[in-house]
Amino acid sequence: MPDPSPISEAAGDVRRPFPKGLANGNLSAQVTRAQGHVEGKISIPIRQEPGGEDRGRLPDGCYNPLMPIDTRLTYEDYCLLPNDGKRYEIIDGELYVTPSPRRAHQKVVGNLFYYLTDFAKENQLGEVYIAPFDVVFSRYDVVEPDVLYVSSARRSVITEKNVQGAPDLAVEVLSESTADIDRTAKLKLYARFGVQEYWIIDPEECSAKIYRRSQEGLEHAATLHANDSLTSPLFPSFSLPLQKLTE
Repeated sequence: MPDPSPISEAAGDVRRPFPKGLANGNLSAQVTRAQGHVEGKISIPIRQEPGGEDRGRLPDGCYNPLMPIDTRLTYEDYCLLPNDGKRYEIIDGELYVTPSPRRAHQKVVGNLFYYLTDFAKENQLGEVYIAPFDVVFSRYDVVEPDVLYVSSARRSVITEKNVQGAPDLAVEVLSESTADIDRTAKLKLYARFGVQEYWIIDPEECSAKIYRRSQEGLEHAATLHANDSLTSPLFPSFSLPLQKLTE
């Protein structure tokens, strides 16, 4: 299980071009395309010490084939990825790359952000953010929910660079390239790290699946359709007809 401790801000948030090692062979990238998204795994065969000595070698210079090598992508690697308009996320050290979303996706995200922000500010409940804004769960788990909410009681997890820990609410709006990830890998991730509610919204069908935390993790609490309204214990008295998100 990944180390759940927060990542120091010293790691930085600037996504620079790929490191030279990716081009000269020190880092080898294996990328496979599956169901509209790219899963990238960066393996680091041997990490070089400043003086040139290999960490994977014994003192006499003989390579130790039994030394385990962690090939998972880390937050430090994530910060080196290019800022090219694509969404980069790592889940359990695997890289997920998705293209920029379509109009229907952006309309739902924008409308939901507007309604939640307005309600949260009026009632002084907390802060709502829209992607891209990193949520760092661990060194090996960094994602960008479409919309996220952090209550005032937990505001300490918000930094200038990212959210270091679980938001109270994470929302993903489905698109063709992210639907499978949102319904599986991210559901498990959010359940594992303590997100209180997870909303999965389908802009094409104008529907939503609501997951809420129980003793067993995140459980499916409701399936909403166009004539239903979004409500939540996180936002007392909030009620938003789902169809308003697509108008």
